[in-house]
Amino acid sequence: MGHPMVRSSILADFPACAARHGIAPLELLKAAGLPARCLTQPELLVRAGRVHRLLELAAARSAAPDFGLQMSRSRRLVGLGLVGALMRDEPTVREALRRFIATAHLNSSAIWLQLREEAGWALLQLHLDSDGQPVIRQATELALGGLVSVLRQLLPATWHPQEVHFAHGPAQPAAQAARFFGCSVRFDAEVDAILLRSQDLDHRVPLADGGLTRYAGLAALASLARQEAVTVNRVKQRILLQMMDGPCSATDVAASLGVDRRTLHRRLAREDSSFLAVYDTVRLELAKRHLRAGWLSMAQVAQTLNIDSPSAFSRWFKRHTGETPSRWRDQHRAAPGTR
Repeated sequence: MGHPMVRSSILADFPACAARHGIAPLELLKAAGLPARCLTQPELLVRAGRVHRLLELAAARSAAPDFGLQMSRSRRLVGLGLVGALMRDEPTVREALRRFIATAHLNSSAIWLQLREEAGWALLQLHLDSDGQPVIRQATELALGGLVSVLRQLLPATWHPQEVHFAHGPAQPAAQAARFFGCSVRFDAEVDAILLRSQDLDHRVPLADGGLTRYAGLAALASLARQEAVTVNRVKQRILLQMMDGPCSATDVAASLGVDRRTLHRRLAREDSSFLAVYDTVRLELAKRHLRAGWLSMAQVAQTLNIDSPSAFSRWFKRHTGETPSRWRDQHRAAPGTR
């Protein structure tokens, strides 16, 4: 099954951040299994899990628990390439965010986003594929911090989120993270997300023109979409998004990708996979994250995975891991500050 990949442009600020802390970027790249050329070839695709490991190594070596947040300070629309150009040319921040959600996979197939609006509030929720890494704190903070940095370029200078939520525990004082985001930061939350007011999304995007740049960008995007319409990682994203709203089916996932069910199965078979295999991969990763964090009961974990009962969940989990959920949780429960 394919691994989630990211473009090396995500590491554009890594050398400078590493240098500020007196650590050698090339040494860390090697330790994480990444080639040195990923610092000079921004379009190079690399394993997401190796980037996650690189960031955790950098935080440990530098004794900087906010290393990911530090990298996120300089995130800019231009660093998103085609995706950033398309966002800039949308008329409102809401449409820019929707464009980002629809096209984020062009830069990283490890990031999945969902925007929900209700009663005057908007929640921008992030899911980051761990690609098998046990801890992805730095990558998560880089992703959410980067989103806030990008939003600051689209909104008035005085803007700040209402709250930022992290599913992991705090490794630095909450006040330190609050200073970066300009708002309250909740750790050990149920999801990784940014909370903002819906009215913030009504703002016009500065310099938006919707002209030839956007036209050319959409043409390029259409070409890329035809090439990447159905891949294992795209299917994983769609499954996760549908699971947030309830039951998930191959028919619904296929429709969301613009193909029929038979085409979905045929494209997955080309990657030596199947819908059920991808579905179980997504559910297993979510199950492990919930068990490791430890804030949900077995019944609640089963419910989030659309499994009928705790006993059915236990049988399913043991079939895939060889261990019961409770035994796995006891062996892998996150220590405070590492979730």
